[in-house]
Amino acid sequence: MIDKIQSDVPIRHRKIMRVSQIMKWFLSLCLILLVLIASLITVELFGLDPFDVGANMVDYGEIERSYNDLPKLQQIGLVISELVILGAIIFIVWDMRKLFCAFQRLDFFSPKTLSNILNTGIHFLIFAILDLTEEPIHSVLSTLDLGEGNIVLNIEIEGGEIFFLIFGALFVTLAWVLREAALIQKENDQFV
Repeated sequence: MIDKIQSDVPIRHRKIMRVSQIMKWFLSLCLILLVLIASLITVELFGLDPFDVGANMVDYGEIERSYNDLPKLQQIGLVISELVILGAIIFIVWDMRKLFCAFQRLDFFSPKTLSNILNTGIHFLIFAILDLTEEPIHSVLSTLDLGEGNIVLNIEIEGGEIFFLIFGALFVTLAWVLREAALIQKENDQFV
């Protein structure tokens, strides 16, 4: 069906449609994988450990211990923290998939597409903030039972967090600029 439509479409639009179609399916596969990973992480909430995750070591500073050595409440806190971050990633991938679906239809300036661009930027910003807070939360949760003086607060800022903050701000700004462009185009169409 797309090939029939594409014969009537300029080449520059066909390129956009083709790349968008590929990305839509790639992101669909990523979503399936992310949901599967989230399901496997959720299993940890119920005390099941099919992949022997409990044998993994948790280390912050000079403190190194097995995940199984942590009290159950702290394990649950770590799992919930990971699920929240994974949920943010799922939202980003879902928003990106919606964008590529719109681009495949050559729908660039509709209010829905512009809203999706804005939502993608907001979700990138949310993920960046969650990623910034992940290390401190995990370090405290991993050492909370060791008592006063042994609790570790590990703060790290890496390139990924900065990248997602900048990328999120770029998407939000781009959505606002495109919305203004669409309004200007609409005003110009009314005068003609």
